[in-house]
Amino acid sequence: MQLYHSRIRTVQRCKAGRLQMIERKNTLMSTPLTRRLGAQEIPAIGMGCWAIGGPFWFGSQPLGWGEVDDKESVAAIHKALDHGIK
Repeated sequence: MQLYHSRIRTVQRCKAGRLQMIERKNTLMSTPLTRRLGAQEIPAIGMGCWAIGGPFWFGSQPLGWGEVDDKESVAAIHKALDHGIK
């Protein structure tokens, strides 16, 4: 799996000495997609799933995310797995 930055902006000096903004689009990420954790190699990218938990309450205090479509949640997890997120 290859991931791309949609847009990278850097600042550098031009020949006249002025600073200028350089923008590159669709640049391949240079970050490794895995990390070593002890003897295991694990993905460097995860999927935040707090919203999938749906609504919950602590007494009268709402703490959850709101109503959730379970089919949509399962589809999102499958899509992430298909793209190498574990």
